[in-house]
Amino acid sequence: MLSGVMWLVARRRPLIFFGLPGSFLLTAGLAWGVWVVSIYVRSHTVIMGYALISVSLCIGGTLVLCTGAILYSIQELVTTMGQSGEKVTCKPQASGGVSQWIGRNWPLLFLALPAVFLLLIGVAVGMRVVSIYSQTHVFSMGYALLTTLLSITGSLWLIAGIILYSVRELGLRKAGA
Repeated sequence: MLSGVMWLVARRRPLIFFGLPGSFLLTAGLAWGVWVVSIYVRSHTVIMGYALISVSLCIGGTLVLCTGAILYSIQELVTTMGQSGEKVTCKPQASGGVSQWIGRNWPLLFLALPAVFLLLIGVAVGMRVVSIYSQTHVFSMGYALLTTLLSITGSLWLIAGIILYSVRELGLRKAGA
């Protein structure tokens, strides 16, 4: 019975079902990361286990959030296309806000721009890792973990933006046919 309820909630309210746990995981990962950084500032040592937990929580939270956004967009598209005689429109709905309208109608703008920003920051931090290593022959694990986190998070958001854009275009093409 519990699995049936979870399936129903995941199907009908994917943003709630995936968004809340994803937000919790991402927030916990960021908080854990701040704690790891504060330990590093005080003692100049990176506690590797805690740093890996922080990165894992952030990546998991981002993945769950992206899953919720994709499922929500697909659900909206299927619902809109399923209504008889109604085409897919780009009008904001009364229940959603401006960010929801932008995310639905311009997913590349809403997801890909922040993704590119994260990827560029990841590259900059990665260059810092290489610079530190070339000067001191010491590998900075904290910066390397930050590079990994930024790169994976940016990649996930970019993939989500591309998928949502493709789903939207498919829906618009199907509605126009």
